[in-house]
Amino acid sequence: MTFGLVYLWGAILTSYQWVKADTCWLQDERYEPETAEVSNSFPFKNTCNADYDLVPTWINPTVAGIGAVSLISLALLVTALVRRRRTLAPTA
Repeated sequence: MTFGLVYLWGAILTSYQWVKADTCWLQDERYEPETAEVSNSFPFKNTCNADYDLVPTWINPTVAGIGAVSLISLALLVTALVRRRRTLAPTA
């Protein structure tokens, strides 16, 4: 669930259509449309210019880390269920 919330937060930050020039101005950055990039998929990116990204630096590593922990947890759950099933299975 946390993975989904952080992913959603990153997606909102990169896809919501603010007036980008005004948003960059509020961050004391100049908006250069010729070098600005937007990415709606991982890794998230929404730049004002070649040097400044509006997406906080912690979003991408957090999404990757939580995704990895989720996959490891799922693998451990499946392993535990398989072991439990083998232990409880009647032997003939």
